[in-house]
Amino acid sequence: MIELILKEKIAQAFKELYSIELNAADLAIEITNKQHIGDFTFVVFPFVRQTKQSPENTANAIGNYLLNHATVVAQFNIIKGFLNIEISENYWLSYLDQAAENPTFGQSDIGKGTRIMIEYSSPNTNKPQHLGHVRNNLLGASVSNILAFCGFEVIKANLINDRGIHICKSMLSWKKFSNGETPLSSGIKGDHL
Repeated sequence: MIELILKEKIAQAFKELYSIELNAADLAIEITNKQHIGDFTFVVFPFVRQTKQSPENTANAIGNYLLNHATVVAQFNIIKGFLNIEISENYWLSYLDQAAENPTFGQSDIGKGTRIMIEYSSPNTNKPQHLGHVRNNLLGASVSNILAFCGFEVIKANLINDRGIHICKSMLSWKKFSNGETPLSSGIKGDHL
């Protein structure tokens, strides 16, 4: 959404400042490199032949136009021919408010007709449950819910298993050192024995 607003305002800037007609949909807006300040970057190099100005002057003119005509723009900075645009905090807060009020925000039918299985948790029968299992349960349930919200038919699977090298070690250890002791005969929980 914000990219479309920026593209339209940049196309308007070219039209008003330089009498250059551009299709807003054809303009490229990129995420600003983390090394620089800004949210989005517009590269002006491809347009300097038409503006007949240096990249810095073209970027400065476009940036000032955006400040005066696009309420979503808080400020800008220029690094050579890269116009780095910072979006106003009010825009993000407004966007968040709209998203919070919309119960179908983010919903799509991208997965419609597609069945997908999510396996998660998989606690081990020879170990007590711990916080890591809760984490995996919450992650698995969250991913399942997100996929279902996007139209996928989600099958949730939880495999309780006793496979793995730790089970082999437990069995060998019990066979060699337990002298036939069991949880019932010793009164000790199985995972502690």
